Amino acid sequence: MTADSRFPPLLALVDTVSSRMQAAHISNATDALACDLATIVKNAAATRATVGIMLKGAIIDNLMIGAPGLQSKKLSKGDEILKVDGLEVDAENVVDFLIGPDTPDSDVSITVKKRNGEEMVVGLKRMATERVADKRQMFEYFTQIKDAAVKSGDNRAADLVDATVDLWSK
Repeated sequence: MTADSRFPPLLALVDTVSSRMQAAHISNATDALACDLATIVKNAAATRATVGIMLKGAIIDNLMIGAPGLQSKKLSKGDEILKVDGLEVDAENVVDFLIGPDTPDSDVSITVKKRNGEEMVVGLKRMATERVADKRQMFEYFTQIKDAAVKSGDNRAADLVDATVDLWSK
């Protein structure tokens, strides 16, 4: 049994979102603020250590499978990162603080505000990026698909991507 026959709804979703992404890319080609996805992926791959947290601003959007953030079982989608190593962070600098010294096995302390308003300090140990490289790339693809779906107003596709990632993360 091939992947094509086992996952037709997901493959159809990927095709639909991909064609919409191409259309969106063409319409945004002259936008000076448009982001070069290849640069983002290249920069993300350039780090040597990760805690496996995917962000929208300072809000946790997802946690990578097999990475310290998910393994801690203390962080959740929707948590807001307030501090890293005791220093206040915002959407502009949170990624730089999380990368920190970019050294695998280095410790990092993250203060988050949970959805219920409770603040919690979570200690993590950065792990070598190559240990989660394939999963990270898959998360990048899912994030691209979800972002394109949201931008095009396709909430069903965005929900399917979230459901797929949630199932994969269990």
